[in-house]
This record gives sequence, C-alpha cells and structure tokens, in this order.
Amino acid sequence: DDYVKQLERLFATSAISYDDFVEALKDKRMLAILKQLSVQPADADRLVYHLTGGGDKNVLLSTLVRGAIMLNDTASKMDNLENLVNTDLARRKLVPPSVPNLGNITDTGTMGSMTDKKLLHITRQSMRAVPNRLRALCDVMPFELQEERTTFLATVLSIWSVIISVDGGCGFVVAPNEVFMSAANRRVDFQVVDRSPKFPKGYMTQRLRNVRTDSDQFLEAMREFTLHSENDRWPEGHEASNLPKDGFTLVDGNSGRRLKCASRIV
Repeated sequence: DDYVKQLERLFATSAISYDDFVEALKDKRMLAILKQLSVQPADADRLVYHLTGGGDKNVLLSTLVRGAIMLNDTASKMDNLENLVNTDLARRKLVPPSVPNLGNITDTGTMGSMTDKKLLHITRQSMRAVPNRLRALCDVMPFELQEERTTFLATVLSIWSVIISVDGGCGFVVAPNEVFMSAANRRVDFQVVDRSPKFPKGYMTQRLRNVRTDSDQFLEAMREFTLHSENDRWPEGHEASNLPKDGFTLVDGNSGRRLKCASRIV
C-alpha cells in the first residue's frame, strides 16, 4: 500500500508508538499523508491513541492506515471506531501501565517527581522576546491552512497582551477546540471551580460567553479575576461573592473565545 510505504519511509520502521506519532505531527510530510487520507490531525491523534491502547503499545503502520480509511467509511466516524478498538482492548485484557516511581514523600508532605524523567528545561525570556517566540512556535505547529495559523497566532498574541496587562498571576491554555475534545476523550477532565446555583456553568465561563480574547470586555474581566485577595475569592457585595478566583482559562485558538474559565485540569 502506498500510504504504508510513505509512513515507513517517514518513521524508518513498520510500527510506532503514540509518542512517535505525536512528534511526527510536527513534520509536514506527516500532515501531507493525512491530507491524502482525508483525515484531520486531531482525528488521527485520537485514532493512534486508541490503537496503541492508550499509549501503552506500538501499532503497525498498516493498521494505522486501515484505521484512517475507516474514519471516512463509517457513518459515525470516530465513535464507531473507538467502540471497536475498546472492545478489542477489553478482549485482550491489556494490563494498564505500572504506576511510575514518584520518589519518596518528603518530611513536608511534598510528593517527589518521577525519578525516571528528565528535569523540565526552563528558559528565561525577556518580555520583549516572548511575542517572537510565540510566532516561531506557531510557525511549526501542524495547521492545514495558513488562515488557521494566522487566526491561532492572533489569539495567542491577544492572550499574551492580557497576561502583561493584569496585576495578578493567571494561567491560559490555548489550543484548537478539537484538541480539548481529544484530551477529554482520554479522560482528562476540565472542572470549573466557580459554580453556584446562580452560575451553574461557572461565573467566569458565563460572564465571558461569546467574548473575544482581544476585546476590552475580556481584559477587564481578567483584571478583576486576577486581582487576588487573602482568600482568593470574589469580594462581598460582588455578584460572584465568595466564589473562587482560581484555575485556568481554556481558549479555543481558532475562534479566539473562551471554552471554560476558572477550570482545574484533572
């Protein structure tokens, strides 16, 4: 099969891990093959994740190609495929990976890091250099259309503008919506922490509904949200009185709008 041969030339092997595939998504050749197969990168990511048993084993490239073709042949697309894969995994009774060694608990009750992992490399950057670094990062991200890349970069730069304009600390996660959906399908949960009977979907999430990240309204809301106090909660008399000011803001990079605010990732 021509697709299999192309993949074997790219990977120099006949079977790959999930991590191998994720790394390959940075390669234009991989994106070109997916385009030939009429498969979106996010769908391919989910496919490989399930075919590798949640990242625990390798998958043959021939199996990957057959799965990609199935994405276009089945009416319910990924849902049907996931059911097939999950059933197959259950039949094989795959053993979940062993719990990584997290080191000893210190006297202060702090959990250690994974002992077999390299330390995270942190590079200090001047504020002036950050926009160019963000542009360079977006340049190597796997977008099919230049228009998508341009929109995503504009969203990222608008978030950077917010970060340097607020007084307190804040955290943002910017990605295409389908990436968040893919993470959710891997049982990553995005839990809003500022819910109440008045704000069942979360105060900040409801407040910023359909508000673009490059708007004055978004900036003002984030300024209030990051204005921390001793208890990191909205003050008495505020409509969100006593609700937590905590968590990440999840942003769809393609639309420039929030998906969830005040969210913890578990």
